[in-house]
Amino acid sequence: MVTFSKSTVMDYLSTKEVVNTRHDAPIPLFPREDLKSDSESSKVCLELKRPAAAGGGTYEKEFNSFNGTTTEEYCKFRMMWDEIVRNVPLRTPADKFAQIDSLVAGNPKMYWDAAVNSIPAAIAETDAGFDHAMDVFSRNFCESDARSVQRQFMNCSLGRPYNMSMTEFFSRLLFMDRCIPYLPGVGARFPEYQLKEIIMANTPNWVNDILCTTSYDWADPAKTHMEVVQHLERLLRIQRQAEQKRKKRNPKKGKKVTKATRTLKREKTRRLVPTKDAVSFLKPSGIVRININPNLKVLASGVLY
Repeated sequence: MVTFSKSTVMDYLSTKEVVNTRHDAPIPLFPREDLKSDSESSKVCLELKRPAAAGGGTYEKEFNSFNGTTTEEYCKFRMMWDEIVRNVPLRTPADKFAQIDSLVAGNPKMYWDAAVNSIPAAIAETDAGFDHAMDVFSRNFCESDARSVQRQFMNCSLGRPYNMSMTEFFSRLLFMDRCIPYLPGVGARFPEYQLKEIIMANTPNWVNDILCTTSYDWADPAKTHMEVVQHLERLLRIQRQAEQKRKKRNPKKGKKVTKATRTLKREKTRRLVPTKDAVSFLKPSGIVRININPNLKVLASGVLY
């Protein structure tokens, strides 16, 4: 699981419009910080079967019960559910209905019970009835057009912050793409060439110039999106290393001297003319001490009047 530093998140939020965090909003580039952690969920231990190619047999695995509220949490639950159906395996509708009851808790449990009660009698205890209940269940976390909204967000509104690595960006992009089939609406997952287009649209212009100069064809079907990302990551890493070396060669020389600072230094070293109302003493340290008649007024610059 990819985690993001607070500075990276704040940099993104300061340069991009804050994404709506209601359940009908598209899944954002950065996960919400108020999502429930896995440690807060109850655990369900299931016995799964290994594929024959992996030697067969069974093994136990713990799953977190679903008690979320957002679209992203719902999609994670659906990914977990597909793994359970595939590896337990669950072949009949009755097995699916019985198993999913143990995997939902809190408000999602209430939503699921209501979805089951909405199944028409003609398709009760069938695969069609289970699909109907799952569709009704999903509407508690997503809008009816959530899939098209998510696709539009990924294709048009996604933006990579400067200090976010290309690997982190690509990992999150793949996760959002995996969520698309679980969202209500129409539209398939992005093909590989479109994922590469999204990646290149979030690449600095100077990187594109280098790719053109070196004749690197990122659109080549023989190149996977992972290969393109790794190549871009190397270029960005070289650029970051060059910046660090440049900063070491040209360090900042103290604080910037402003006009106010120069004026203050000039006032400190000014020799005041002795008069009957004021006497000045120039100490070896260069500090001027003034004895002033209390009846006189003093300006901020030290001028008497």
